[in-house]
Amino acid sequence: MENNTQPDFENEGTDAAQAIATETMFGDLRDLVLELFKHRKKSWQEMTEADQRELVSMVESNVISAVKECVKIIATRGHKSVRALLEQVTIKDEIKAVLKCSKAHELRHDLMDSAGDEVFIVMPKASDLLGQKNPAKVENDQLELFSEGVDDGGI
Repeated sequence: MENNTQPDFENEGTDAAQAIATETMFGDLRDLVLELFKHRKKSWQEMTEADQRELVSMVESNVISAVKECVKIIATRGHKSVRALLEQVTIKDEIKAVLKCSKAHELRHDLMDSAGDEVFIVMPKASDLLGQKNPAKVENDQLELFSEGVDDGGI
């Protein structure tokens, strides 16, 4: 699974993640995955290996977007938030941080109006939650010639 460390400022809050709400997070995540399966004409067993890989890729992509949105929702607790790249930190008598975000961000005016005000910086890392126990298993179209446990009829 690819770990994208750069925030995607242009596509922030798009895709499946838009539909996730704080009050209904569990149900929204469940519905996200179920929606992907509803549009499948074949069961998992009937799918080719390529079809299974495509479905796995689609599920992973949607779940990554959803996890990032969930982290944002949990970390901000519904407060206005601007996702930004912490570009630079300078430590002298004080700590100075330079943040970078899209100039088209919907809260850019709120951000500019907050200059000089005290704000809270929350540092959740969605990437910490994108691990997995094992990769998704897909079934090979071709059976292995010499699989363990297959009765060879005493040959």
